[in-house]
Amino acid sequence: MEILAKAATYLGFVLAVGAGVVGVAFPDAVPAARRRRIAVGTIAGAALVVTGGLGEAWWLLERITRGRTDGNLFFGYLTDTRHGVAVLVRVAIAAVVTALAARRTALPLPAVMVAVPVALAWLASAAAVGHSGAMGTLPAVASLAHLAAVSLWAGALLQLSLAADWGGSALPIEALRRLGRIGLAALVTLAVSGFLMTRLHLQGEGAWASSYGAALTLKLVLVAATVALAGLNRFVLLPAVERQGGRRLALAVRIESALLALVLVATAVVATRPPVHGP
Repeated sequence: MEILAKAATYLGFVLAVGAGVVGVAFPDAVPAARRRRIAVGTIAGAALVVTGGLGEAWWLLERITRGRTDGNLFFGYLTDTRHGVAVLVRVAIAAVVTALAARRTALPLPAVMVAVPVALAWLASAAAVGHSGAMGTLPAVASLAHLAAVSLWAGALLQLSLAADWGGSALPIEALRRLGRIGLAALVTLAVSGFLMTRLHLQGEGAWASSYGAALTLKLVLVAATVALAGLNRFVLLPAVERQGGRRLALAVRIESALLALVLVATAVVATRPPVHGP
């Protein structure tokens, strides 16, 4: 249950943040007839963040009370604990995100500028109560950077895979190249922040043999497969689009999106395993 709740939260962030990135930075990549899909993706992401956050809080309280949770206890947990307040922050921001996504007109530039710190605060509400968030400011920032990077990369890729016209004649090649640059920046951020968090949470002899180490190993294998496919997409299939069309690239991008979804599930597994901080 906890794994499903965390996976729902991560997928929700990816869908909502990715939709925002595509709507602002890649308007040329989505035909007008398909732009409604971006709003639907944003609302679906916000709903998953709310469902995942509340589900995670309920499951933790059930474990604490040994299955004796009721409405009053749950409300008290949400209002009186650090984790509960973080979940409430997620719910509040999700409501704002849903209201903005339901608009039929594009956001003005000042609203877009405000949306960036709001999105960071949304992600921080999850990063601050994870393994790294409990260890101080620098680990919490590393966790936030990790979550933001994967949300940008995976989210934009997933939303484009669903909304772009891959079979049409106006496949936005330049937009896809820009997405590749975002992916590269995200990958560097993921590597640096992931290395820092691994050093913090896997200390001592036999740490990699722990349940946390095994889950992290699985995640790294999936990340490596995703990066390899992303390289194939960027350096082989994308240059061949003009000769062969976008069908092969579309399939590869959707496989890459599926791999990133599996990375999110693996991340949820890692987040539910006790880290090894050494003797």
